[in-house]
Amino acid sequence: MVVKMWKDDPQFTYRNSKADHDMRVARLVPPDAVADAATRDAFLIRATRQLNSQYEADIGIISGSGGLFPLGILQCLASSANDPAIPADVAKRSREAVTAFGNHVLQSAMVDPLDGGVYSVRLGKTWDLPMSHRTCMTQARAARALVSLHASTGDARSLEVAIGAVKFAEDQFATPDGLFSNQRQPTPDRQREFMWTREQLEAALTPQEFALWKALCGVQDLGNLATEADPTREFFRLNTLSMRLPLAEAAAKAKVDAAQAPALLESGRKKLLDARLARLPLPPPVTVGAASPSFRMVSAYVALFTATGEPAWRDKALALAKRARETFSNDNLLIELGPPVPEAVRDARAFTYALAIQAALDLAEVTLDENWRLWAGDLVTVVAEQFTEKDTGRLLEARPASTPLTLPLVDRTMLFDDSTAGLMRMNTARLEAL
Repeated sequence: MVVKMWKDDPQFTYRNSKADHDMRVARLVPPDAVADAATRDAFLIRATRQLNSQYEADIGIISGSGGLFPLGILQCLASSANDPAIPADVAKRSREAVTAFGNHVLQSAMVDPLDGGVYSVRLGKTWDLPMSHRTCMTQARAARALVSLHASTGDARSLEVAIGAVKFAEDQFATPDGLFSNQRQPTPDRQREFMWTREQLEAALTPQEFALWKALCGVQDLGNLATEADPTREFFRLNTLSMRLPLAEAAAKAKVDAAQAPALLESGRKKLLDARLARLPLPPPVTVGAASPSFRMVSAYVALFTATGEPAWRDKALALAKRARETFSNDNLLIELGPPVPEAVRDARAFTYALAIQAALDLAEVTLDENWRLWAGDLVTVVAEQFTEKDTGRLLEARPASTPLTLPLVDRTMLFDDSTAGLMRMNTARLEAL
């Protein structure tokens, strides 16, 4: 029947798909009317109160955020805690919630103690069972959010994790052309090989190293995953690694000399990382950089510079931004990927423009170079001209010239990461404030 339809009317599939898409677009909720400043401020305060109420301290999660690491919510609450426009009681509650949540999740297996990378999604209902896949975008996004957390709470752990995430991205996703790819070559997921039995840990470490890591990660013979994390006991007798205790407390529990604990931690880390790489060799790297992760890393570098004051981070941001701008500029437009990707499919989407504008504004603030601010303004103009629906003014994800479908951006439930519309609103607000 399908073959006959193709023979009788080869254009049927195209027409039918377009009709389905047009119906979906027609059902989308129209944009809200632009509210006055007082209404927007009241909405912001009300939304912040609601976010605070979603934090459940007993299980360490933000209700409704699903299994993805809610970096956007974390950054929002951290920023609210320091915003003078937020009422004192709301700011206080935001700081309490983000401090408690940060302490909980940064001590969990979502932060890899062996290579410093941050995982983006959990497999079970707790943060102690992450999925092993990681991307450059996650590392850069985490670094920026955790710097905001550090500014709000002053907790050294959040800054330590932010630096570890950026170093992991440099090690895993940097490309020979001086840019960043979003991920390495895809491979089948081998979750069990990512985890450890007590015997595997004991075989890889000296007795003192094992005692320290056992105390630090809560290693058990039957596995250290709670029932709610692994209700079917699929990972029976397996352990995930995490910094569940401060090093001094773990050393005391393991009856290890506190002065020797840092050296034992580092030597054990190297041995365990080598053992894991022997079981799970790294996938081949991608050799060509992409625009989105490269611009995102610029913002991550700038965030670390603002938090540490170390000029090396600013210098890295500047060098990467210059390289990315040179590589991904196509006249006044941007491309997502260079050759060998065909020209017909390498046009950058609106989200990439939003990341580039954010990176340019971040860089302008720390270099005081007006050229970056001017470039950000030029890109905003391009988005306004090329990425908006003519009749409604609705933001589009792709330029009409580069896609046969209209892709409006009106998703109001972007709980887990930046949305294109959200990023563009923040960018335009920053430009208007200049």
